[in-house]
Amino acid sequence: SDGHGRIVTREDEEQLEYHKGKGTVKNYILLYEDNEGDRMLVGDVPWELFVASVKRLYIAKDPRADKSNKK
Repeated sequence: SDGHGRIVTREDEEQLEYHKGKGTVKNYILLYEDNEGDRMLVGDVPWELFVASVKRLYIAKDPRADKSNKK
């Protein structure tokens, strides 16, 4: 498989949950840049639109994580 259109497996989900428990994943968000240069959160648009328009992916610190860590 070339990895295109890959579906997340149960093993992927378990690995993500493992890292979430360690506080490593929840501090980050996944953004994408579309063909117009706009950046949006992954999951904000239907899959078909995402696949047709995504040009670049970004992993960024979640600004909400800093606020919750200060409490």
